[in-house]
Amino acid sequence: MRQVLTSPEGGYYTTKEGGAVFGKHGDFVTSPEISQVFGELVGIWAIAEWMAQGRTRSGVQLMEVGPGKGTLMDDMLRTFRNFKSFTSSVEAIYLVEASPTLRCIQKTTLCGEEAVIEETDIGHRSTCKYFDVPVIWVEDIRLLPHGKNNNLHYIDYQIELSRMDYRGRKNSIHFRTRILRRSSNSRL
Repeated sequence: MRQVLTSPEGGYYTTKEGGAVFGKHGDFVTSPEISQVFGELVGIWAIAEWMAQGRTRSGVQLMEVGPGKGTLMDDMLRTFRNFKSFTSSVEAIYLVEASPTLRCIQKTTLCGEEAVIEETDIGHRSTCKYFDVPVIWVEDIRLLPHGKNNNLHYIDYQIELSRMDYRGRKNSIHFRTRILRRSSNSRL
């Protein structure tokens, strides 16, 4: 499946020009593309979870798998900037993305048109346009930092809109977000 989706030679996400997979002219539209309210509410929810976990003052790491155009994270970050105690605790934003085309779109969305993106030993890096925090792209979840002090907020947005079955009933819509605390001996 990974080969079909992310191969440089014909992968679904890696070979569509200009992120043509998503949006009005793409193959599908996701909730963040329809309304910014969706991402803003997920952002508020993430802050509420952070507060419920004791308002960690540092070391918070945000991570999104398959961020598409970066719309969900952009809406969340725009919301976060109104909560200074939360943003001051954020150490980094990680995006797991295999497509260079989508990475470029995400960089513009999250860091700005003029932002510089540099190659690092684990992927690529730039700086968030809303507050001074690094945005780090990795191609594989195994490249994320490990350590007992990591306070990882993991955003995994999936929506499954299945075809109508023969009786005309729709299958479920599915949304999943997880907030994880990773200990030194745990794995994702």
